[in-house]
Amino acid sequence: MLHTREEMQEELQETVKVLSQYGCLQTNQIYRMFPGHDLIVATILRKLKSSGRAVGDWDRKYIAADSDKLKQADGKVIRAFWVLLSFWESIEYHIPGEFPVCISFFMKGQVYEIIYAARGEEKLISFMLEPVREYPRRIIIVEQKEQIPKLNIQGVVGYCAVNDDGTISHFYGEEAKEDRPEKTV
Repeated sequence: MLHTREEMQEELQETVKVLSQYGCLQTNQIYRMFPGHDLIVATILRKLKSSGRAVGDWDRKYIAADSDKLKQADGKVIRAFWVLLSFWESIEYHIPGEFPVCISFFMKGQVYEIIYAARGEEKLISFMLEPVREYPRRIIIVEQKEQIPKLNIQGVVGYCAVNDDGTISHFYGEEAKEDRPEKTV
């Protein structure tokens, strides 16, 4: 499929924007942003690298806005970005969050937050997200399903675990706290 110069320019600008927002991502995540445009993405990554607008750790398959961001790659943000990509076609707006929120996004008239709850941080995360009058819909990334009962967070619409390769195992709402089979994407 041939792509116009304008499409390539738009995808280049979106890639630069995302890298400047999130610092460092996996190269596979950039490809996932533009499904079916693998040749364009490869060209964009090559152009960004050759122009110095991005740097990469090609052995680990990471790309970043600069070498400092590459050295400070945040696994929590990278996993949260995989979750964001699972909704990519429906997202109207997204921004990086502040701890404990990794990413906030707007979709179908609703605000969502993606929160990474590392093992041992359950009480801290629960405290930081104590009930407020109105809260967004929250998606919580856990390292293990067994963490879910230890979290007490309002507004949770789902829990998930994200592998390094971007595979997401979903655990939804109250059923996540019960011993039911999980959905893997």
